[in-house]
Amino acid sequence: MRSFSLRVGIGLAGALLAGLVALPATATAAPMSSTSTLPGVGVSRDELGQVVSVLPVEHHAGSCAELAGSSVTLTRPDNNGNATLVWTATVYSAHPQPAWHDTWHQSFTFRTARGTFIVSVSGGLDSPDLNNAWEQKSFQRVKANVQVAPDFYPLIGSVDWTGEC
Repeated sequence: MRSFSLRVGIGLAGALLAGLVALPATATAAPMSSTSTLPGVGVSRDELGQVVSVLPVEHHAGSCAELAGSSVTLTRPDNNGNATLVWTATVYSAHPQPAWHDTWHQSFTFRTARGTFIVSVSGGLDSPDLNNAWEQKSFQRVKANVQVAPDFYPLIGSVDWTGEC
């Protein structure tokens, strides 16, 4: 019985030691992010027939926000389905963490007016670093070679705006 207690004691001590060793690594991890989707934002067509969606309200994710009036334009695809996405936005963070900055990460899902999926665009759609509380940053990002079936492009009727901060 005594050897069993000793083994249990050594096992507990090892587990405790492992927990203490792991503690500093978890203490320095980045703050958690938050994701929010504003579904079904309407679209219009500009003078070139391009799909344009304008954010109708301030969109929040975590301590960050994207201001109403931000927009996304998806150009008409060529015969091979190559389109370009242009995202123009103003964002801010209400509470960037000390020694960290916030970044707004954007993605878009284009759908028909009835909600059928057409294309999703993400990656490379990031705001500048948000270091100062309440400081608004305006910018534009362009993403080329977005693949959209030319036959489906005229069916785009809404956009889901997803932000992560």
